[in-house]
Amino acid sequence: MPFLNDGGVLIDQAYQPQSSEGMVRCYVCGHRVVGFGHNLITALMTPTAIDTTSSTPQPMGRAMFGPEVTRFAALRKAMEDRWIPEMQRLLSIVDHDLPLLWDADFLFRPGEAISDGSYALCEINASSVAPFPPSAVQPVAAAAIGRALAIRLTKETSNPH
Repeated sequence: MPFLNDGGVLIDQAYQPQSSEGMVRCYVCGHRVVGFGHNLITALMTPTAIDTTSSTPQPMGRAMFGPEVTRFAALRKAMEDRWIPEMQRLLSIVDHDLPLLWDADFLFRPGEAISDGSYALCEINASSVAPFPPSAVQPVAAAAIGRALAIRLTKETSNPH
């Protein structure tokens, strides 16, 4: 399999029975959460007796939320205080090397009270992170300007002519 060449890996994740409750997408700018999305995942759901028009239930649109939404406060705290810093340590990623906008998708764990432990990481995306919540626009724009200015300053100080 080509995706396993050159040290690539395939991770077999256990089926999450709570997937019918949807997926939470945590949008991140650098190392700060800038919003959330919540949508149903219908690919593995079976049709209901009521829905006889399709083979699987149809997906709903993603509901978008700002980073301050209390519903996902435990997830935000876990991402910013523990999970992102730990990922950075494990992968040797400094702040300025984190993508300007990336996301982590989570499924709900069965039988868990809402806390940072009630989510199972599904995947991390660092490309094609769209759509994204309006709350992400200002932080991403500010971070892009900040990075551009830092690069410009570095070039000017390393080459004063």
